[in-house]
Amino acid sequence: MLGIETGKAMKKKHSKLRWNIHSLNEGKNTFHLSLNPTELNLKLESITIKSPVECDIILTRSGTKVFLEGTVSLLLILECARCFARFTLKQQEALTAYYLSEKTPCNDTEGLSQEDVVTEHYQDDTIDAHHLLRDTIALTKPMKPLCSDACKGLCPICGQNLNTGQCKCNKDNT
Repeated sequence: MLGIETGKAMKKKHSKLRWNIHSLNEGKNTFHLSLNPTELNLKLESITIKSPVECDIILTRSGTKVFLEGTVSLLLILECARCFARFTLKQQEALTAYYLSEKTPCNDTEGLSQEDVVTEHYQDDTIDAHHLLRDTIALTKPMKPLCSDACKGLCPICGQNLNTGQCKCNKDNT
């Protein structure tokens, strides 16, 4: 579950992810952002994000249209679904969005299909990539996080972590 605060305090917290369209040059604008997870105001169940979250973003402006592409890299601290050990998982995900003025109809995406890109509308000449980044990070958690593909899990009788050693249970009685 994601927690999102609204109001003026939230805008200041993620101002690194906001750009006024008039401050962008025509063509490519490149940004590298190193964000503390608290700046993103993410509250995700069963996930801890290890600082910092690294973002490489290219904003390509063409008039009032802006195409965002880039990557987000982060370290997640997760709990293994089999042995319940905590482990660190490095994730890198692509970011892609097409930003149009709120006054521009949504069908003007220059030949891109809906599967190719997320279309967002910006207001007050300000592009806000916070929601895109938040959603991308939320989707990086694996459905069944495993410390390794070879994880043996726990003994169903005594609870011994079978990755660290064999237990002395009589498995014939199970």
